[in-house]
Amino acid sequence: MLVGAAPAHGAARARVRAAPPTAFAWLVPAAAPANWPVLVAPATVTLAYPPSFRPVGGDPGSVSAALASPRSPYLAYLNATPRQGREQPHGFAAFRVALLGEDHDEAVHLEAAREGIRFRVGVGSCVMDRYTTRVGHHPYREIACLVVDPHGRGAVVVAAATTSPWARYERLLETAVAAFTVG
Repeated sequence: MLVGAAPAHGAARARVRAAPPTAFAWLVPAAAPANWPVLVAPATVTLAYPPSFRPVGGDPGSVSAALASPRSPYLAYLNATPRQGREQPHGFAAFRVALLGEDHDEAVHLEAAREGIRFRVGVGSCVMDRYTTRVGHHPYREIACLVVDPHGRGAVVVAAATTSPWARYERLLETAVAAFTVG
């Protein structure tokens, strides 16, 4: 499904229409390159990240790696967080838009969404969106996927970068998402 929206401050609404067959065609499950470090969360979430990134702090139970920037909090960012109960594969796009709005991000716009994507372990629902942070007004583009393993354990992986250098980091972020595992 392709979803378009421009909500702000918790007033998130999504319009759903058929997705083009190429949405998330790049997402082919594969191991990360051999030289990529790996972070493992207590809930068996595994996140591989490019060697140029560094581990950073985050929410309890999550793992994160980022590439620092002097002008924004992060130039590029990866995070994996175990499912916290409300996320569901069906409707994940609308859930993600609402979550960004609740976090008071601005100009949230969903570009694409797809459900039923195969991952290395499990199946996922993914969205690609853009938003501007409330604090500092930094524009980001992100890929966010809820992945559920065969035992029902789930986690969300987020791969984001500021919009101006997105093209420079897009392949690295996609590689990290395609290598992500839960379970």
